[in-house]
Amino acid sequence: MNYKPIMTILCSFIIVCCTKKQVIMDIHENGGDSLSPQLVENIELWCSDEMTICDSTLVIIDGCQEKKLYFFQLKDFSLLKNIGNTGNGPEDFLYPFFLFNNNSLLNELSLYDVNLAKIKTIKMNYLLNDSSHCISTNRAIPSCLIGSPDMAQIDNTYYGSKDLGLGMFFTYSSKDKMEKWVPYPPSVSNNKEEIRLNINQSRITVNHKKKLIVAATRFYNQLFLYNSNGELLRSGTFGKKINPEMENKKISTSSDIFFTHLYSTDKYIYVVMTDEKYRDNRLPSQRYSKIAIFDWNLNHIKTLYSNKHIYSVVVDTIYNRLLLLCMNDDREPELYYDDYDESKLLETI
Repeated sequence: MNYKPIMTILCSFIIVCCTKKQVIMDIHENGGDSLSPQLVENIELWCSDEMTICDSTLVIIDGCQEKKLYFFQLKDFSLLKNIGNTGNGPEDFLYPFFLFNNNSLLNELSLYDVNLAKIKTIKMNYLLNDSSHCISTNRAIPSCLIGSPDMAQIDNTYYGSKDLGLGMFFTYSSKDKMEKWVPYPPSVSNNKEEIRLNINQSRITVNHKKKLIVAATRFYNQLFLYNSNGELLRSGTFGKKINPEMENKKISTSSDIFFTHLYSTDKYIYVVMTDEKYRDNRLPSQRYSKIAIFDWNLNHIKTLYSNKHIYSVVVDTIYNRLLLLCMNDDREPELYYDDYDESKLLETI
């Protein structure tokens, strides 16, 4: 993958207070199954960062190519279209991310560009009908939201993480126009010097229907469930206990990494866990990934084991598949799929 610097601008913020004492549970681990992923042939990917499904179409963001967005027929992965030239115009992108929200229509795809500080909405029916003007919304976002790699929206409130050491994640209401940070729970480091080193680095995923947020920490094997007000509802440790290790006031390269990707549907949370350490430079083929699946009460359902290095996952509920972006030993992305029916997940335990 290609990583680019993200401009981050701070705005005024306040901290959301935690009034309940944290109780952290041990999440019981159930069994698992092995994945048998099939490679999608004849698809050219360069620096594919993220993917999603919208209106029966697979959409992949590719940061290296001149056009940033690639649209594939979900059924057979044939290329439909690529759009989004590099630039500053209304149809252009520089560094886009998907914006998952409950405000868009089923045939609308929302993205936010952290370098342009813009939210753009694509009308999929216009796009697929070869309209030259498929972007229907192009509005500015507050500067304090710039820098979030996982921003989501529930109604009029934005949620996201940023590696600034200010809290587990932020909320931003478009009504009061104030950024608020949810503080780190007691189970992770509250040492200011360690926080400055991003030892509490976290990512979130959002359930729009239930209005819940799950956060995971990179260096602690812990999951946290919050409501939309930023109140901690449940927290738990999963798997072998890990804690970040420090060496010469820096994060040691011997520190284990808990997760590499966080994804969710209305029913389940998918945590991609890869056998790797901080700044691990081994070949991807030496760092296998597994996908731990949880319900929205943080109960572990099952784990899917693979022999691939997975860095992004999406559930295809139309053709009942699991789509995987994986990295090969040339550090190039590859798209795989495997049969997977989420609606029957509990039947397979």
